[in-house]
Amino acid sequence: MIRQTRDFGFGVISGGQMRNFAFGHPLGSPAYLCTVAPFRPDIANAFYNALVNGDAAGAWDLVYRYEEPWLQWAIKHNWLASIKAAIQLKGLYPNHRLGPPHPAPEPGLTEELKALFDEIYEGEF
Repeated sequence: MIRQTRDFGFGVISGGQMRNFAFGHPLGSPAYLCTVAPFRPDIANAFYNALVNGDAAGAWDLVYRYEEPWLQWAIKHNWLASIKAAIQLKGLYPNHRLGPPHPAPEPGLTEELKALFDEIYEGEF
């Protein structure tokens, strides 16, 4: 599908994960949505640059180093609340409250997330 639509100025955007774009980019996917970009755009940009410059190994290293542990944790702890809490930790969002129909974040979510990010990002969060 991606190759069939390339000549028409249409491109499929890989969504949700860097790993999806690692598979889609060689097939012509021009862009992607990233789970770490809202709070660590430097990592998202490094990943993108690695792929477009032909460094697939470097791109996959970023997936396994940063995205994988974050995704595994967030999936278990209310995905949407986890993203909002991460953005809040960076000072980019006033709170991590969710409106209906989403359940309220778990008590202590922000503190647990801070501990996880201190481990993943080695204190550079």
